[in-house]
Amino acid sequence: MLESFPLDVEITAIDWRSRLAAERLLDARYEPRAALDYDLADRWPGDFTGRLLAAQIALEHVRPELAERADALAALVLDALRTDGVLGPAVGSTIDEQQVSGHGWLVAALLSWARKRDRPDARAAALRIVDAVLLPALERLDDYPVDADRTADGEASGHRLPPVGRWMLSTDTFCVLIGLEGLVAAYRETREPRYLAAIDEAARFVRGVDLVASRAQLHASLTAARCLLAAGRAADRSDLADAASEIYAAWSLHARTLDSQTWNWFGRADSWTEPCAVVDALELAWGLWEITGRQEYLEDWELIRYSGLAFAQNAEGGFSLSSVATSDAPTLAVLEHDAYWCCTMRGAWGLAQQSGRGIRAEMRAGRVRAILDSPLSGNLTIALPSGPALLQIESSYPESGPLRVTSDSMEIELWTVEKNWSPAISMVVAAGSTAEAELEVTEWARPAGRSEAHYRGPQLLARMDGSSDLSPIADRTRGSDASRSILD
Repeated sequence: MLESFPLDVEITAIDWRSRLAAERLLDARYEPRAALDYDLADRWPGDFTGRLLAAQIALEHVRPELAERADALAALVLDALRTDGVLGPAVGSTIDEQQVSGHGWLVAALLSWARKRDRPDARAAALRIVDAVLLPALERLDDYPVDADRTADGEASGHRLPPVGRWMLSTDTFCVLIGLEGLVAAYRETREPRYLAAIDEAARFVRGVDLVASRAQLHASLTAARCLLAAGRAADRSDLADAASEIYAAWSLHARTLDSQTWNWFGRADSWTEPCAVVDALELAWGLWEITGRQEYLEDWELIRYSGLAFAQNAEGGFSLSSVATSDAPTLAVLEHDAYWCCTMRGAWGLAQQSGRGIRAEMRAGRVRAILDSPLSGNLTIALPSGPALLQIESSYPESGPLRVTSDSMEIELWTVEKNWSPAISMVVAAGSTAEAELEVTEWARPAGRSEAHYRGPQLLARMDGSSDLSPIADRTRGSDASRSILD
């Protein structure tokens, strides 16, 4: 067997969707003082500022103004924290799962900002929040009222329900699990055994309930899965990764729309999609592909990216709530043009994560091999003992077209990963030259109830109302919010 070892790759690729999302984050609603004031008056303390700070950090390389806003927002939040380490109301004897959820986002964002800016004070503040808010809830889920009455329909932004025992519940069923966003970030930062013990408790809870029968919220469920996968990788624990894959399978079987978005709750086709949860599914698919190498996860990642998340983004860069498109109700309609309070921020963060993905590199038998999991356009730097190797890639993916690769100083062997809709190609790029190959993206269909769903590559095709032509649903980003009919 030929010896091979992985190489570090840095990708510089800013796609037009990320630029749109970065522009949207410059809206007046997201100015630092306005954001903090919104958060302090909200029913989800920490939620708005946590999501926003994470999105600003993720896209600050696209718009430098976002870095300035992130710094100003973090400073305001640190000043606003109570002496007990909490943002907003004090923690009471009743655990408010919306408070836990919001502070989960805030902890993760503050830790990210603290690393980037070398701010130990922000790190310490984030860990105080873990002890004050997250641990008391997540290390004692044994009496969480799983069977409580959840017949209230719930709003797009969720609302509190009457207390049950020591818990104040939310219509965003099981949203206490979103606290894992902060707890897992804290564990990865510190490797603190107490944090891992609480993560284990949350994993036992998730595996012990029937998320589908309980009509759990998909954002809560998929955030939990995404976080458990991250914790499993950090702790080298396959059982945590297994729990994540089980939740992903439940989403795929029971709450995945025809356009690879997510229902807001299991069992509620009468609800709406939530781009926050679509981002969770996208991240999960990629993470499961990385640890398993199973082709279906990579293909899911592209379907979610180029159909689900792409349709959810509007022409101004924000993210929308839409109808739950199923085989029984195959019309996709926008219900809320801009979910500014959560999805526009999480959608922006989700797009930013994609720009650093899609290529691996290894040294094999003395030759550098680059593997394109998903063909991208951008500049790549591959770290080698002899110095960096630079590649430029031009691609029209997810549409068919030429794949052009230029190598500055070293011969590179390049492969693309085969998919259901795109055969593998390979080429050798000589040092200081450009090689080109035709990347074919085929049309295909799969059963959907009594009809078929049609695709071109990973893009679901649909008819806009009044049109007889099939076109990618992602075209919605460039134009109308008019309803789209997915099936014939």
